[in-house]
Amino acid sequence: MPEWERRCTPHSGCATCALLVLLASLTARGAEHNDYYSTGELAGSLKTNEPLSVYDEDPQHLWNRLFAAFYTRTSNFAAKGVGRPVQRIEGGDYIDFLAWGGSKYWSHVTTTERLNALLDEFLEEGGAELIDAPLKRALLLRDLWAAYDFFVGQNIRRVGPLEVRKRRDDICEKLARVMQSLALTQGTIEKLPDNYVAAIRSGAFAAQQDFATSNDYLPPNLFTKPDRWVEMNFHQPNIHEDLYDRFITLHARAYRGRSYFRIFYRFSDGRGSLAEYLKRLDKEGVDWRQAAQDGFILLKKDAP
Repeated sequence: MPEWERRCTPHSGCATCALLVLLASLTARGAEHNDYYSTGELAGSLKTNEPLSVYDEDPQHLWNRLFAAFYTRTSNFAAKGVGRPVQRIEGGDYIDFLAWGGSKYWSHVTTTERLNALLDEFLEEGGAELIDAPLKRALLLRDLWAAYDFFVGQNIRRVGPLEVRKRRDDICEKLARVMQSLALTQGTIEKLPDNYVAAIRSGAFAAQQDFATSNDYLPPNLFTKPDRWVEMNFHQPNIHEDLYDRFITLHARAYRGRSYFRIFYRFSDGRGSLAEYLKRLDKEGVDWRQAAQDGFILLKKDAP
């Protein structure tokens, strides 16, 4: 892996994220490709649940151990073509916090005890001062924020009995204190590097799209060639129902502001041809009646 390329990788099963790797063009080492199985029924699984050298070269650095506790977990997953569940180690150097609405893993007493011990160590030893790099602090803050949002959300929804919610409250209280200790001043935030420019200059990303999901593609002129790259904005109406577990604008909703997603279109004939196509698609290609019922856009089989 190039230095500090935080990944939403192809083996996470998320094609959309191929264009979103600019989220993290950072300044230290991330996980190497050989930390993961690349083939077979364990493809995409980590080879070990030991911490990776994400925030410091020493895998046992406190920041790495804390990150691993929240971003590495085991699972029993029935891989495609395999009839039985396979014991896997998910996560690692990811931007995803591996939890969902019905997840019980993060509230289990064994898990919360492990998290509590690391959070206590971080608070007692002044963990925020162990690395004096604003960009790393910002990324660890973001990583812990994701976990905090999940635990708080579970308790807001009153998931589980009282003793389980109490365990989550304890984690949230400590996470909040750790996050406060990592917070950056406004002046420091304004001096953070431009991730997009750094990613382009790194040479780590292909400038031309070859449509291979295993290749990281990042065009160099998204923001400087509006005649070629047209940014699309989302309109989200006020919806008065619980959509926590629904498949609606999945990325923006799941990340809840912790990561910012922008979508750009490019047609070879330029902006005009794209605008005409989208008008035609809107008129002829979308089953708006069914889309309104399902909560997401549904294309017709004969969509242009």
